[in-house]
Amino acid sequence: MVQMEGQHLEVTLGFNSFAVESILADNLNDFCEVVYVAMSDVTLSVKFLTLFLVRKQLLELAAILKRLDNSAKTKEEITVLQEGIDASKKCFLIVWRLFYSAFVTSHLVVIFSAERRLMYPAWFPLDYKASWTNFCIVYGYQTIGFLVQCTQACSVDTYPLAYIRVLTAHMRALSIRIQRIGFNTNSSDSPENMHLTKDEMERNYAELVSCIKDHKTIIELFSTIQKTISGTSLIQFVGTGFSQCSIGVYMLYVGFNPSIMLNMTIFFVAVTLETLILCYCGDLFCQECEELSKAIYNCNWTVQSSEFKKALRIFLFHSQRESVLKAGNLVPVNLQTFLMAMKSSYSMFTLLSSFK
Repeated sequence: MVQMEGQHLEVTLGFNSFAVESILADNLNDFCEVVYVAMSDVTLSVKFLTLFLVRKQLLELAAILKRLDNSAKTKEEITVLQEGIDASKKCFLIVWRLFYSAFVTSHLVVIFSAERRLMYPAWFPLDYKASWTNFCIVYGYQTIGFLVQCTQACSVDTYPLAYIRVLTAHMRALSIRIQRIGFNTNSSDSPENMHLTKDEMERNYAELVSCIKDHKTIIELFSTIQKTISGTSLIQFVGTGFSQCSIGVYMLYVGFNPSIMLNMTIFFVAVTLETLILCYCGDLFCQECEELSKAIYNCNWTVQSSEFKKALRIFLFHSQRESVLKAGNLVPVNLQTFLMAMKSSYSMFTLLSSFK
C-alpha cells in the first residue's frame, strides 16, 4: 500500500500538468480537450486518498464476509451468493476494458497525428516539439503515468461496486433463510394449524437470532463502505457531468478527427457507465432491504413462541430503517439520481455551448 501510495503521488503530481494546461488554454476547444482528463485525475486522487484512510477497515472485511459465506446452507442461498460474486467480476471487467480501451486509443491519437503531439494536451517544462529526445521523454512519461492511472482507477472504482454487490447477495440470501423459518418440519398440517414441539420452537428461535446477527453484520459492513463512498461519489457525479459536457462540446464543435473522436467516445462511455453501475448497485441494495421486511413477515411466525414473536417484531422494526448509499451524506446513490446527473450534464453542456 505504501508503494502504491508513492506511485500515486508521483503520477498525481505529474498529471497536474493537465490542470495547468486547462488554465492556460486560449479558447474553449483547447479547454474542453484537456479538462475532462484533469477532472478525472482529481476525482481519482480523492478516491485514492479516501481508500488509503480506510484501508485497515477494508482489510478486516474479508474475514467477516467469509463468516457470512459460511451461514449459507442451502443450494439456493449458495447460488445467490455465487451470482453476486459473478456480477462483481463482470462489473470489474466492464470498467477494466473501458479504461484500457481508452489507454490504447489514446496512442492512436499520437500515431495518426500529422504533427508531433501527445496523447492528451498537457503542460511540461520540456518543449516536446523542439526535438525527438524531448518528445520521447514526455511521451514516455505520459504513457507510464496514464497506465498507472488506469490501473489505479480500475482498483478504486470497482472495489465499492464489488462490496455493495456482494452485500446485496448476502441480503438476498438472508431473506431466503428468514422466509424458510418455521417451515422445516415433518408436520403435514397447514402452517397456521401446525403444532411445534418445544425443541422445534427453540431451534427456530436460535435460527432467528442467527439471522438477526447476520443482518447486523451486513448493515455494519454497509456503513463501512458508505464511509468510503460518501465523500467520493459526490465528486464523481460532478466530475462525470463536467467530463460529459466538455467531451460533448469538443465532439460537436471541433473538426472531425477519427482517432480523437474514438478516444473521447470510449472515455465518455467509461465515465458514464462507471457512475451508472454504482447507482444501479445502490438501487439494488435498497430493493433487497425492502424485500427483507417482506421475508420476515412471510416466515411461519404465527405458531412460534412468544419469545420468537417479540424478537421478530424488533427485527422487523430495524429492517425497515433506511439503508441508502448517499453521496456526501446528502444525495441518494440510485438510478433516479443518475438521471438527475444526466440532466445536469445537459444543462452544463448548454451553458458551455453558449461560449462558442
